Amino acid sequence: MTTHRRGAAGALISRAPRAARDAGFDRASIEVDTDGPTGPHGLYERAGFTVARTEVRYTLDV
Repeated sequence: MTTHRRGAAGALISRAPRAARDAGFDRASIEVDTDGPTGPHGLYERAGFTVARTEVRYTLDV
């Protein structure tokens, strides 16, 4: 696999599903902070990931 015109993150993300399959898994997943400043959603979607669910977590610093 070539990483020409891809960043390191894209290259790693594209290899993860293959590694999971080779290890005997039938699904790969990733959790993403939807408010993250880098907006990685396009990266995961280009790698074939789809949104399966969304979650809201409330926290309070004490």
